[in-house]
Amino acid sequence: MSSNPDGDVFFALKLYKKYKDDVLAIIEHVESLNQPESEVTRVISTTHALKGREWDNIVISTDYLYLLEQKSSTLDDELCVIYVALTRAKRKAYIPLGLKKFFN
Repeated sequence: MSSNPDGDVFFALKLYKKYKDDVLAIIEHVESLNQPESEVTRVISTTHALKGREWDNIVISTDYLYLLEQKSSTLDDELCVIYVALTRAKRKAYIPLGLKKFFN
């Protein structure tokens, strides 16, 4: 495997390393807890699924730090995706400390 895998592969591998044989049961459990959005207090989503939607508060994952640090990533493209996520917040957007240097 490449030392810099694709982001999706990296995060799947990270989950597997942390939870090993329990990872499928954990995924099934999370899926069983899914509820209609109108009935929940939190929504976990990919940035691409956020387009055209808004919430009062947005929390950006630290996963973006990995993507931005990859030599294969196009910084402008990745920052545009993060910008889309940030603009979904009506009131507040929380970003990891490591990402703040990109938004000064």
